[in-house]
Amino acid sequence: MIAVLTGDVIGSSRVPARRLTRSLESALSLRGMRSSKALGHQIFRGDSFQLAIGRPEAGLAATLYVTCALKLDLPDGARIAVAVGEARLARGGFRGDGPAFRESGRLLDRIKPMRRRILVHTPWPEVNEELAVTCRFLDGLIEQWTPSQAGAILGLLRGRKQEAIAKTEGISQSAVAQRLRRANAAAIKAALARFSDLVNTNIRPKLNK
Repeated sequence: MIAVLTGDVIGSSRVPARRLTRSLESALSLRGMRSSKALGHQIFRGDSFQLAIGRPEAGLAATLYVTCALKLDLPDGARIAVAVGEARLARGGFRGDGPAFRESGRLLDRIKPMRRRILVHTPWPEVNEELAVTCRFLDGLIEQWTPSQAGAILGLLRGRKQEAIAKTEGISQSAVAQRLRRANAAAIKAALARFSDLVNTNIRPKLNK
């Protein structure tokens, strides 16, 4: 079981190609996010991408990481479809197949006309019902984030404390705290913890068979 993220950059035609590639490569590297177990990524058609995560319970956190990293440099950010499921990865390069890859691609096609930012699909219908609400909530937050607020959330996703974020940004710790509060970091943490718990709870019985 893995998580596959498939996405594309919104408003990419307004971004120079070199800048677009640089921003995507940086975001998809998940630099500093040690708990994700990134398996590889690819960029295609210049503004579309796919990323495989070996720890499916970290799929939503990885999605927010990529979202925040892109929002720092690109005006409109990205839309991302996440699918948790079984998959087969080929050695020696980023090529895969299986339900997780196929469902993630189909899900991205659904996002575009819906004007959504994030959608998630898992093999468990009751989990999907709850995550549909979570994604609506996240969409609303992401739309309102400023680049500085996205940067503060990115720092949290890298496991950094407020003091470390403040030192990197050259601002006070209280300014970081204010950015996190306005970005609703407490709710983000709760959503990520709930996602992780839902995935782990449903995967565990399958692994124990």
